[in-house]
Amino acid sequence: MEGEAANLILVYQNPKFTGIGAKSILINENYLYADQLNTLDGLTSGTVYSQGGGGPFATQGSVSEFLKVFASSSILRKTNYAAILTDSQVSVSDANTVEADTTGVVTATITSGTVSTLNGLTGTGNAYTLTVNDSSVNAADLNTLDAKTTVAVNAGSVGTLTGTAAAIETAI
Repeated sequence: MEGEAANLILVYQNPKFTGIGAKSILINENYLYADQLNTLDGLTSGTVYSQGGGGPFATQGSVSEFLKVFASSSILRKTNYAAILTDSQVSVSDANTVEADTTGVVTATITSGTVSTLNGLTGTGNAYTLTVNDSSVNAADLNTLDAKTTVAVNAGSVGTLTGTAAAIETAI
């Protein structure tokens, strides 16, 4: 079966259609919701192919929905999708788990923390909204954190920057 996720869910849930529970599903759209992938996975014993329609490809959902997608051996997905995490706060560990699954950009608001905790984020070029809650930080550490995201780092609580003049200049 092939189509848009929402329409495929309606077909599979319609009691008028029988004998489709073992069919593989190809979702042919570029923007998906992780909960739709999980719903379709539960409606078929076949494979769910979330390959997109050929253009940019993004999946949106909560961390728990993404983790359920990752845990399924019957959901096949691209490795270069953009992941948009809808949780109000995402832990560093969960962001790293999602980031490890894709070469695309991960968008998320990361739980506020110290520079050393936030620097535990892996990868660079993601759209992480980051808030540092240290009052004093090493400028080189802040610069390292800044390189992990395309979004300006909120360092409003930092009153003291330490380190070399060059690192401080880069930070400010």
